[in-house]
Amino acid sequence: MNTHYKTIDIKDLKVAIQTFAHYIHVSPTQLQIFADDFILRHYDKNQVIYYDTTEMTHIKFIMHGIVLREAYTDNGAHYKWLNQAYHCLPLNKLFRTPAIDESCIALTDCDILSVPLFLVEKLSKHDAEVLSRFYELVILSKDQHIQHNMILNCKNAREKVIHLIRLLCENVGLNHDSYYELTNAITIQLLADLIGMSRERVSHIVHHLMLENYIFKDKHTWMICKKLFQI
Repeated sequence: MNTHYKTIDIKDLKVAIQTFAHYIHVSPTQLQIFADDFILRHYDKNQVIYYDTTEMTHIKFIMHGIVLREAYTDNGAHYKWLNQAYHCLPLNKLFRTPAIDESCIALTDCDILSVPLFLVEKLSKHDAEVLSRFYELVILSKDQHIQHNMILNCKNAREKVIHLIRLLCENVGLNHDSYYELTNAITIQLLADLIGMSRERVSHIVHHLMLENYIFKDKHTWMICKKLFQI
């Protein structure tokens, strides 16, 4: 398990705190006085960001990059999903909802700001706008899970893959006029893992979508034509 990381300098930390402040709708000065309690770290691809949430004293804010989260629920269900900058996680720590067994790794190189949980709770308690903002973020996160569950329940394999690609494009893709761009860190194997299908089946479907000119893929990136989601 690779847990080595690099701490980033104070100048970048200040920028990260300002970015997080704007993200949760507070003045940066309210957070800068607690700067010593924040930690900004760089993680290389495939490094572990956290492997347990039970003893966490900080929530994570993605400044740069894409993370892969994996969770096991009490009923034995197993989920994998992706998040990218800017995003807070795990949000269940904020509202003291039942904990799940969750781990998180860097799918790409990542810069992660660790935000003290006590500070977030303090701000939420005394500022209704901050509380409202975090509630909004929780709802958005739940919406992502609902969409993922709908994909898992889809019976048609081709539609399942297309719906997953659309979800990834909307959540971790770059949006261009007529197409989305996805990092090459998203592999055929990862697609298969995200929806519980065999690698061979997913590869076969993606290959046909490439022949139909909906997907263009090289060693650097995926380009997904938006017309794929209109068929």
